[in-house]
Amino acid sequence: MIALDTNLLIYADTPGDPYHRNAAAFALIEKLTVRAACIPLQVLSEFLNVCRHKKMLDFDLAAERVHAYAQVFATPPTALHDLAEANRLSKHYNLQYFDALILAVSARAGATMLLSEDMQDGLEIGGLRIVNPFLAANDGLISDYFANS
Repeated sequence: MIALDTNLLIYADTPGDPYHRNAAAFALIEKLTVRAACIPLQVLSEFLNVCRHKKMLDFDLAAERVHAYAQVFATPPTALHDLAEANRLSKHYNLQYFDALILAVSARAGATMLLSEDMQDGLEIGGLRIVNPFLAANDGLISDYFANS
């Protein structure tokens, strides 16, 4: 299963990006709607927060998007033991705490790949690999995932 980080949701809803991340993020999310994928609740919360504070998307529309994502993707909640695991991961891998929390919840949900532009590409933690979907070097890895799932 693939897990999604906040930046993919943001890029999918912000056209006009000079790096063309909008189209790539939208295409990835569209492909994942027919496969096993998850979006941790932490990610949906961050998406709403970014939309509200940076005014990237009308807040009511952002809330509708979150509801739609929750209808299509698994949305594993954060459990109490995930907080301790995130703390451990944060210290061991020198990660931001909330990034570590996304990793902990994604791994517990059974994800083997986390698509994220913001975290360390290629880092593997307990069977979960962080993959930057905007790096050309990862195109084959992502294509292989879709071909084999």
